[in-house]
Amino acid sequence: MEKLTKDESRYREELLLSRRVLKEEMGRAIRAITPAEKKELVNTWKETYKPELVRELLRVAKDKEARYRIANWNLGNFENNRRKTK
Repeated sequence: MEKLTKDESRYREELLLSRRVLKEEMGRAIRAITPAEKKELVNTWKETYKPELVRELLRVAKDKEARYRIANWNLGNFENNRRKTK
């Protein structure tokens, strides 16, 4: 098992958190069916996240394939699965 520096460990934790947020929010985007639900979701994002992240969430949510793939990420085995698909 590789030994990580404190900075590398913190970076990995932040990256995992970022991926969790994307996965969760894309799941919510998939479940938002009606225009009212979609508008409510975007308003929640605007209240919760910085404008840069809201723009990114909207960009990804508008792409049906990306939205589905991200919502179905297996974060527990993400690095291994990502390496296999390259």
